[in-house]
Amino acid sequence: MEVGQGIRAALAANSSRSSLVEELIARLAASGFSREEVLVAIEDASAAGELVIVARPALDLHLMGVDLRAVSLLDAAKPGDQAIEDGLARAAAEWDRFARTFLSQHTCE
Repeated sequence: MEVGQGIRAALAANSSRSSLVEELIARLAASGFSREEVLVAIEDASAAGELVIVARPALDLHLMGVDLRAVSLLDAAKPGDQAIEDGLARAAAEWDRFARTFLSQHTCE
């Protein structure tokens, strides 16, 4: 399996078809792919119109330097604009899920 296939498979296996980049990196590391390989493949898939990326600012100083982008696999069966709109909404929802979880559990010390 090549890294791009791994990314598509991981996203397709998720009911939201979305994931945080850091979660994809961790999942694909188990298959032997490096962080750099995953990041390059994400950018390539985005440039090819296979997925969309949503970037948001860090919620906390402890998250600086963590890749908090969310990605979502596009639905090839939908027209271009609709697929992109849906993908962006799913990626934003994935990021919001992370933010809610983080903010409900994190305390600065």
